[in-house]
Amino acid sequence: MLDVAALPDIAAVVVLGAGWEPEADWPAGTRLSDSSVHRLMEGLRLLEALPEGQLVVSGGSRRAGELGMAPWG
Repeated sequence: MLDVAALPDIAAVVVLGAGWEPEADWPAGTRLSDSSVHRLMEGLRLLEALPEGQLVVSGGSRRAGELGMAPWG
């Protein structure tokens, strides 16, 4: 497990998207793919150890006209 205390110059945690179902009529958390959920949870774990850090999420869409996972960057 990464010891973020040993890396004092970290300013941000970047979480890359890994899929979701934007059109599904489900709560937001259940629209994410399993991979996206795991990545986000690990990003949040790391961010907890970096109180001054920022969380940056990414994710586009491969389908024309569909919102990406992080459309409001």
